[in-house]
Amino acid sequence: MRTANRIASALLALVLIAGGLLVVVQTVSALVGRPWPIPTNWRRELGDVALSEQRVLGICIAIGVVGLIVLIAELIPRRQARLPATMNGTTWWVSRRSAERRSARAASLGGSVAHPRADVWGNSQRWRVRVRAEAPRHRYEAVERAVREELRALGAPDEVTVATSLKQRGRVA
Repeated sequence: MRTANRIASALLALVLIAGGLLVVVQTVSALVGRPWPIPTNWRRELGDVALSEQRVLGICIAIGVVGLIVLIAELIPRRQARLPATMNGTTWWVSRRSAERRSARAASLGGSVAHPRADVWGNSQRWRVRVRAEAPRHRYEAVERAVREELRALGAPDEVTVATSLKQRGRVA
């Protein structure tokens, strides 16, 4: 979504720049006495167009739909790209993806699991971590301990909820 926001911001900036240049060109051309690129009778011509015309109605509907899509896209909650961490009284930021990778690696090395996957989200007071992997059930405590140690090294808050889900490997016949 960050990429879509940047593209939308760039397009809005280009439209605003073009509009500003159009106003400058229109003002200068009106001062010179030759109104260009917008004719001086634009208000009269625009007033003659009825809202029931197909073209006008289609443009209005399209603008409304695009506006609703943008509004809904912005209201959908997203995970933060960075998480606040505190170590020795200093607050700094940790990349969420980095914390996820390091948690998965800690589960793999310290917990001896296969195919670990970690999801991390939270705020300055509390982080929540979900670890999923393939391993026997008795490795549960080792995985959780390894992930907690790695999060402590990252500077995670003391309140860290670690939800571990271990799935047994299926037998190959």
